[in-house]
Amino acid sequence: LSNDIRPVAVSLAHVAARQELRNLMMAMGLEQVIAPLDVAA
Repeated sequence: LSNDIRPVAVSLAHVAARQELRNLMMAMGLEQVIAPLDVAA
């Protein structure tokens, strides 16, 4: 059971980290840098 849960937790943490990074870059005025990341998602 834990083998099924762990990848989901990791992926959710990864998504949260991406959102934090995206918000930070937007706050720094790096919107043009974010566009390629959205395409790669």
